Amino acid sequence: MKKTTTFLFVMLISVAMIYGQKFEQSFSGIDEIQLTTGSADCRVVKSSGTSVTVTLDHTLGSDYEPIVEHRNGKLVIRDNDKRPRGDMNWTLSIPDNTKLKYTAGSGDIEIENLTIDLTSISGSGDIEMNNVSGNITSTTGSGDIELDNFNGDFKANTGSGSISGDEVKGTIKVNCGSGTIAFNNVQAEIKGNVGSGNIRITNFILAGNSAFNSGSGDVSVKLGATPAHALSMNSGSGNSVLDRNGHALNADIVMSASKKNGKITAPFKFDKEEEVEEGNRIIMKKYASLGSGNKVEISLGTGSGTAQIK
Repeated sequence: MKKTTTFLFVMLISVAMIYGQKFEQSFSGIDEIQLTTGSADCRVVKSSGTSVTVTLDHTLGSDYEPIVEHRNGKLVIRDNDKRPRGDMNWTLSIPDNTKLKYTAGSGDIEIENLTIDLTSISGSGDIEMNNVSGNITSTTGSGDIELDNFNGDFKANTGSGSISGDEVKGTIKVNCGSGTIAFNNVQAEIKGNVGSGNIRITNFILAGNSAFNSGSGDVSVKLGATPAHALSMNSGSGNSVLDRNGHALNADIVMSASKKNGKITAPFKFDKEEEVEEGNRIIMKKYASLGSGNKVEISLGTGSGTAQIK
């Protein structure tokens, strides 16, 4: 029994050595970071001072160390070419306004409480940002992107995944191959496109000309204020619905739908109606001018669905 206990104790020590490895280094004078990894998650947080701390928790064995190069204010980090199999989790503690380029074959990236200039590219993985501001460009082949309390310029693309956000300000340009675009409590200029999926924007205050398009899915916008900029909404085979949410429209409005398969509804009378031949289709178009003075342009369109203002 005593020998068995000794054996188990030694075995537990060996397991801890294999599965509890950590690499950590700190650097000063860093303006730019480039991190390239094959398969790993990454968490980016605000440092307590002006230095950069790089931490790697892994299960790759006690001899493993990543390749780290530091020169002229730039920190370059990448996997060792002889990387064994195992799990990796990066943590970057960086000051505000640091420039970061993150490239991963697969893995999630999480950023919080930071002002940052970020370019993020991953084959597959989720991107999550909480209380972040700055310039962000993110691309993932398959994964979701989520913003919570964001302010800045944000460009994102996902092949298959959703893009969502709450409490968002700035300039937003997003594209989904297949997935949903959903933003709530937004004061921004937004350009949103999805190949197959829905677009849903609620409590939306337009801070610039905005446009939404879905190849096959519904596009719905619920206003948070009278639009002060142009708005375009279109769906190939779905509904385009603008909910005024009690706010007046001071706008020149164009609504269109397929005569054969579509429908147009609004709570006001139209000033003009026409039918336009486009290829082998007949498109209904209805026009209205609401309000007075300087007006914005609002357009709603659908191929085989309902274009509706309510």
